[in-house]
This record gives sequence, structure tokens and C-alpha cells, in this order.
Amino acid sequence: MQTITARIIAAALFAGLATSAGAGIVVDNGLPNQSGGSELNEFLEADDFTLGAASTSLNLIRFWSLQSDASDYAGSIEWSIRQDAAGVPGAISASGSATPTGVDTLNSAFGLEEFRYEFAINATLAAGNYWLVLHNGPNASQPTTSFYWEWSQDTGNSQNFDLPVPTQGWTGNFSELAFQLEDKSTSVPEPATILLIGAGLAALVTRRRHQVIRAA
Repeated sequence: MQTITARIIAAALFAGLATSAGAGIVVDNGLPNQSGGSELNEFLEADDFTLGAASTSLNLIRFWSLQSDASDYAGSIEWSIRQDAAGVPGAISASGSATPTGVDTLNSAFGLEEFRYEFAINATLAAGNYWLVLHNGPNASQPTTSFYWEWSQDTGNSQNFDLPVPTQGWTGNFSELAFQLEDKSTSVPEPATILLIGAGLAALVTRRRHQVIRAA
């Protein structure tokens, strides 16, 4: 009976570990550093990233902007994940339009406020090099506001596509853009779960010690 009880406790602990879900960042291109940003109204802005796993499920995009106020946001974000084509964005692997709400981080730079945006996606990608492409509003629109995808570094290899001059193609930005991609299905033990596991293991050890003492 004692052995069966111990097995039940252990199974419950491992079930708790397996079901404790936490957001898993699979791509981190850096946090914003308030050094500048790339314009998201008349341009498509893109930055590259690499996936090493054979198959990765992406469930969330997070990025940071600089804008005069909340009204500079067009109300939606057009996004795409594109394959790499010799160093520039190529064929689209996944795309869509999202309507996230901007959250003011209370940081500012150059007289502009910093906002954080995040929205859910559903994309499964193979290993390889890709580009995340964003635009403020539908790609066909060109809002006349101040809305910039904030930099994580002021040196790098991001790209931009000038919507008023499409024949120009993709050109280098020489900056890194602040964004993160998450797989929210990644199982990460939460603090409460870790405490539960610790308490349960301690109980198992105590039970085992009692069994040894009684056996002696």
C-alpha cells in the first residue's frame, strides 16, 4: 500500500510539471534600447532570425514601437514570416493581420513614447533562416503618423521595403529591430509548481526514511 501511495504521489508531481505552461521565447532579437527606430508607415520593415529545430511552432509575436501617442497606431499590424532569399526577405511562409493593443512602457526617446505590442499567431516552420516583416496597418496603406519599430541595436542587418517606390526592392537598414517570438506551448515549470515538486519529493524521502526505520 505504501509503495502504491508513493507511486501516486510521484505521478501527480510529474503531471503537475508536465501541465505547468509558461511562455517559451524561441527567438529573442533583443529588447528595445531607446536608440532609434525604423519607420513602419511608408515602409515594410524586416529583420532576420534563425530556427535550429527541425520543426518549431510559433504562437506569439512581440515587438516595441516609438510613437507620438497611442493614436499613431493604425489599429492593426500586418505581419509575415518570409524565407531568406540571398540575404533579403523572399517567399512568404506565414502571414496575417492582427489587432493588438499597445501598452505604454513609460519609456521614451526623441520625444516619442515607447509601446509594446504582442499578438497570437499560428505558424509551424522548419529549420532555416527567416525574416519577420511588419507594417502599421494594411500593407497597401501608408498612415501619416509617427510609428517606428524600435531598435534593439543601432547596428545590424535589417531590411526595409519602400512602399512608395516598390521598384527599389529591399534595402539595408543597418540596425537590429526589437522583437521576440514565442512558442507558448513550451512547458516551463512555474514557481508554485517547483515548490509543489520540492514538497512532494521531500514527502517521498520522509516516507522512505520512516519505512527504513520501521523495517529496522
